[in-house]
Amino acid sequence: MRNEIITGVLVFIISTILGYHLNDYLSRDKITIQNVEVIPATKKYAIDQKKLAAIEDKSRGIGLFSSGGYLLSNFPDELNNSQLKWLKRQLNNKKVSAEIIKDKIKSAVNNVATMNDNASGEELLAVTDPMSIPMVYLDPKQTKKKDVLSALERMEIKLDDYIETIAQIVSDIDSFKSVRTGDFEVVVTLLNSGNTDGLIKYDGTMKIDTYKESIPIRVNSSSFLQSYGYGNNIPMYTALASIIDEKLRSTKIEKRSMVQISFAIDKDNGGGKIIGEIEQKVSKKESFEVSVQLVDFRGENIDSTKYRSYATD
Repeated sequence: MRNEIITGVLVFIISTILGYHLNDYLSRDKITIQNVEVIPATKKYAIDQKKLAAIEDKSRGIGLFSSGGYLLSNFPDELNNSQLKWLKRQLNNKKVSAEIIKDKIKSAVNNVATMNDNASGEELLAVTDPMSIPMVYLDPKQTKKKDVLSALERMEIKLDDYIETIAQIVSDIDSFKSVRTGDFEVVVTLLNSGNTDGLIKYDGTMKIDTYKESIPIRVNSSSFLQSYGYGNNIPMYTALASIIDEKLRSTKIEKRSMVQISFAIDKDNGGGKIIGEIEQKVSKKESFEVSVQLVDFRGENIDSTKYRSYATD
């Protein structure tokens, strides 16, 4: 009987310990690297702030200040490719809005031109569709045919000037050639398939296929992937700024989630000649294989497979 009791106690203790460790293993975070992508930096476009300001001023003069997209103020002096695409889209929206108004004015001019010279102001303004043609305000009681035609023609001249100013900036943007500077970021896609939030350390390493040495990298909290005209916000890689814990020097990966985190080369902690050679490869659009090694809060390595960087942007 005594042996049976001892055996039972031992079985209970062992099963309790094993159960604890098994439960801990099953409920822990499970972070894996799903993708590694090299994102090259490119030469930025120097925007003409005076021309942008002129567009806003002219839009007020023709009643289009709030039409055709966002306002163009508070832009940085230099724009990256994504910001440039966003700006071009907004400019084209404004241009289309102005062209629609211009077509309505042409129609109004034709309608007024067919009216009798002695037509009343109410009759003349009735054919101009004043609700859809901004900034053409005339007193119906005192307006004559020549006054309406003159006001519409002035408006058309302003619109032509506005459209031409936009067209010039769009043409400058189209002629701009993006050139790689050699700098780059490494965007790592992480999956936490576990049932607990996990942490990866702020620092890691990357390896390039032709080099034996590892290159130090660190979470990039001031990414150049701030784009699409959102100023200092980060529309694509939203996991970046909010998850960096400066005190713990770690980055949280929430349970059952996938995030993309941008890393930059930590030039202060090594790399030397290799970094310069890799930057040359990036600037020349040479393709190469890259792998990344990160570390979780337990000190365990999280290794990626090799991924090939793209030779084109």
